[in-house]
Amino acid sequence: MDVVYIENDQVVELSGVTNALTSALIGSATVTVTLQTATGAAVSGLATGSTWPLAMNPSAVTGTYRTTLPYTLTLTAGTTYYANITASGGATLHGEWLVPVRATTRV
Repeated sequence: MDVVYIENDQVVELSGVTNALTSALIGSATVTVTLQTATGAAVSGLATGSTWPLAMNPSAVTGTYRTTLPYTLTLTAGTTYYANITASGGATLHGEWLVPVRATTRV
């Protein structure tokens, strides 16, 4: 299980976004992430003016997308949250991932 550190900015990365039929990497998809609780509620604590979902921007490596979760998120140590990531590259190019992450304090 992945970890999300309490009171730390943290990069979320999705790599290997490809067209399943052609195996071609996709560098122009719309990719977003929402960090949510087990009940599906979005985690609070985003900076004023920011809203879920956060856009994940393409990196210099085609097929890889990144964003930063801010240190201001309201997280409880030992709790499992879920990074809900969606990617859309056009017609018939949609993917969704629900990745469990455990909140912990960096020691």
